[in-house]
Amino acid sequence: MSIMLNKSTVALIVVGIGIFCLSSWAMADAAGDYEALFGQDEKTAAAKGVFTSAEFAGTLLDAAKSAGGQKDLQALLCEKAYELGIKAPAGYQAAADAMKLLIETMPDKRIAAQEKLLKVQQLRYDRSVKDEREKLGLELVDLLAACGDDKAEARQLAEAVALYRQALTLATMWKSGRTTEIMDKIKQLSAAQEAERRIAVLKARLERNPKDAAARTALIMAYLGEPDNPAEAVKLLTADVDEGLRTYVPLAAKKVEELEEAACIQLAEWLLSVSEKSAPADKGAMLGRAKACCERYLEVHTAEDVGRLKGKMLLEKVEKAIEKAGPKTPKNLTLDLGKGVTMKLVLIPAGKFMMGSLPTEKDRREDEGPQREVTISRPFHMGVYEVTQEQYEQIKGKNTSSIKGAKNPVDTVSWDEAVDFCKELSRKTGKRVSLPTEAQWEYACRAGSKTRFCFGDADSGLGGYGWYPSNSASKTHPVGGKKPNAFGLFDMHGNVWELCSDWYDSGYYANARNVDPAGPDSGAARVLRGGCWGGSPQICRSAYRSRSALDFRGYDFGFRVSVEVK
Repeated sequence: MSIMLNKSTVALIVVGIGIFCLSSWAMADAAGDYEALFGQDEKTAAAKGVFTSAEFAGTLLDAAKSAGGQKDLQALLCEKAYELGIKAPAGYQAAADAMKLLIETMPDKRIAAQEKLLKVQQLRYDRSVKDEREKLGLELVDLLAACGDDKAEARQLAEAVALYRQALTLATMWKSGRTTEIMDKIKQLSAAQEAERRIAVLKARLERNPKDAAARTALIMAYLGEPDNPAEAVKLLTADVDEGLRTYVPLAAKKVEELEEAACIQLAEWLLSVSEKSAPADKGAMLGRAKACCERYLEVHTAEDVGRLKGKMLLEKVEKAIEKAGPKTPKNLTLDLGKGVTMKLVLIPAGKFMMGSLPTEKDRREDEGPQREVTISRPFHMGVYEVTQEQYEQIKGKNTSSIKGAKNPVDTVSWDEAVDFCKELSRKTGKRVSLPTEAQWEYACRAGSKTRFCFGDADSGLGGYGWYPSNSASKTHPVGGKKPNAFGLFDMHGNVWELCSDWYDSGYYANARNVDPAGPDSGAARVLRGGCWGGSPQICRSAYRSRSALDFRGYDFGFRVSVEVK
């Protein structure tokens, strides 16, 4: 058998061995399958030297692409392609592509595969020249940042900071749009490292003298801060520490949902008080927990009485303290998708609005009620425009839209595909990108309005803000061609339906949460909002709700993204 098999031959052999494995226990394991299919060729390639082995990596990669139905074998082929490909420059591309395939098809192997991909991409970058060097440099920024995120999540802070610093150097060199974001990550982790060092010093001090009350108190407060680990703080409580600590630290260790109404307010007040005397790095965790307590209180205490007023006033104090303590969130955010393609988002402030419609609204449907006050407790960034075909293709590598146009909204996408786009964009940018919740969508669409549309009640005004049958000529149009709403968002009415993250339930509003509702826990369809180019004014209204199955690719379905504000 020649070691340089063509793709068709490789595919036929892989399919054939897959069928054979179904009836042969002797060939049931991936290693056995690999040995039978490629074992001799690998030995032959090795005997001819590293260059031939590197070339053979391409053959294994082709086989891996054809082995999708045999995951263990596919993973082994990817690993082998990497091992052989990284031995010589001729195999670097195959080694990199093998790890990309492994990341895409085997999520449980992502972290290890990503680290191997980083190694080979660094080798490629070191050997690259001119235009290829810039392209690889920008890819390395994303890869270094992604590996840094994994290390940070695993609390391997020193390794994470080192990776972020490498990413920052390249981001600065190649003028990546991620420079500020990566600098923020380094600052955050540096603060976390300092908190860890402080805790280590206090622990050592307490071990030397268990009766050192000052060290014990400082260590308890440290665990309430940057590590946000009140469970460890509870273990340090003794009879000789402050009564406030003995009262409130055990409450802080509980889930907010487990606290009684009165405890929510009391704990929030205490956390706000102690945060004022805490180190800057510790304020965020304390105030964040205080805010969660206030929000929980307002969620369960629905009576419009003095207690609720007190809760609202306390929440305002906490939010002002958070704003004062933390970095200012930029109003505008631009994501770099690569190759000159960007995505603009605008900050949507936290606030309250009346979600749904009243029975008296023209064209109203039953699933739009009962109308209720909803609180969006945290600001978020939202796409100024619907995701365009140019943006979708840059991230997904394909464009399946029915009505083509680089600046037109992507269409003919399913909910699953939209979610997958958000996941890949998250990995690329380091941001938490998702579809907006239904509540976020309507809040952003209304932008302070209480009328049928963001601009008023009359159908006659719709043509100035959206594409619908009277002006669309039965097709989508480039995004941003009409007037924006008060938040600066375009095409919230018409053009394409916009997918949301929530499950759809026609009766959901009657029992839904009033603070950051995220939809039912399960369902058969997902929510669509905003109407489309082929929809009447009735379905383009701010409160109108529609739905779709997860895998249905509607020719008039699109979406826009939201990004979490940390």
